Amino acid sequence: MKKFIASLLSLVLFMVPPSSHAAYAQLKPPVGWAQGMGAAVPGQAGTFNYGAAANGATYKGTTVLTNAGLAVAGQLVTVPVSMRLAANAATVAATYSFGNPWLFGALTVGSLAYNYYKDSGYAVENGVWMKKTTEKVCNGPCTLYSLQNLSPTWYGSVAEMGPAIAKARSNAYATVTFKGCDSELSGAICRFSQVDPNYPNSTPVLTTATLSLQAQPSTLVTSNNPATKSDFETVLGAKALPIGLPEKLNVPLPLMPPVFNPDPAIDPQPAPAPYQTPRPMWIPTGDPVLQPNPSPTTQPDVWKQPGVRVTPSPTESDPWRVDLVPEEKSKNDPSPNPSGSTSTTTKPEPVELKTCGLPDTPACKIDETGMPEQSAIDSKMDSKKATDVYKEIQDMAANPAAKLPVHPVINWSFSLPTGCAMLPLPAFEPFIKPLDICQFRPMFHDVMNIVWLFGGIFGAISLFMKNALSH
Repeated sequence: MKKFIASLLSLVLFMVPPSSHAAYAQLKPPVGWAQGMGAAVPGQAGTFNYGAAANGATYKGTTVLTNAGLAVAGQLVTVPVSMRLAANAATVAATYSFGNPWLFGALTVGSLAYNYYKDSGYAVENGVWMKKTTEKVCNGPCTLYSLQNLSPTWYGSVAEMGPAIAKARSNAYATVTFKGCDSELSGAICRFSQVDPNYPNSTPVLTTATLSLQAQPSTLVTSNNPATKSDFETVLGAKALPIGLPEKLNVPLPLMPPVFNPDPAIDPQPAPAPYQTPRPMWIPTGDPVLQPNPSPTTQPDVWKQPGVRVTPSPTESDPWRVDLVPEEKSKNDPSPNPSGSTSTTTKPEPVELKTCGLPDTPACKIDETGMPEQSAIDSKMDSKKATDVYKEIQDMAANPAAKLPVHPVINWSFSLPTGCAMLPLPAFEPFIKPLDICQFRPMFHDVMNIVWLFGGIFGAISLFMKNALSH
């Protein structure tokens, strides 16, 4: 009921002229889509039944390419969407396949979908899924086990070997216990503990030995047995669905959230996500309207077409929600943009170039159409400006020095300050007397003389080195 009210409100909102405010709306899901188990399966938005969609959808690998609908200004606009199969789609497909063995016979031999079952050991015989298994059969154990330098006897298993060797090595003075092996592979370390039965509380002595294996003659035996449903779902549910199989399954498959208006230049077939990103979409809601042109001879005419910018704004519980914002598009021609356009680029009109001043062509002149006439006040002001400029030129010709800027006098003389006064500290009087810095004046003079002396020396050296290195 809530979805019906939301859909009704969105239809009413967009039957009226667009306003300056944004609003949410609901896309009409494509045929075959149903609300899924999003809360139970993270990331899953719904299910899609390809068989129910008829010709309204196609598969690109494991991605469904289809269309949703959007009501804008009384018209139903088609919006392209893509939806990728969820991770658990293979398990759902395996359950459906197991209950419909005829599906295997409908697949082309050698196709990816056919080999999907064949390579996993499954095939249909007399209407029943069969599982082909190959086992190694031996006359007795296929592998014998022993311990190097500890026992010459070979045993059928490690569990049999360990206690047998421990028992054989035990006596009245030693009770040997088998502690196990690191593994049952050749070279594994096996451990034993030995305790004197006469001193049961003594510390056990630990010994180790290396495991040896000996393969026995065997033959490969292939068996073909009816497959179990649990094994069928486990094996095939762990494999990605191949190209060409999803469209053969007449069952709702779980999907990831839809991608609104995906970029067709991006191939959705490569599986790593994210494989596509949604794009906003602009939908016209009326014909272009010619705008007033103050300069029709110099500026091209401009038409403005009303429309709505559609931006995806999905939520976990509502994957088909979009945000609608009224937006006008400026154009240089009155042709309307197609419904659902994603670009407003227009081809510029050709410009006609005319020549003048050449033989058999009109004389060149400036088009003064639309230029205001010059008033008498403007003429007097322009005349005064010209007179002032001419006088400035005459004055500069008569006395150039008077018009040149006065630069400061630069000299290289330097003299140290001769006066000195005590530094008063009024904020701390009468507790602290003025600071007498005059007693350090001779030292400051000597330091500055040395600074100037070394500065001149280093400057001369740097000029000499720069001149020497430049040659």
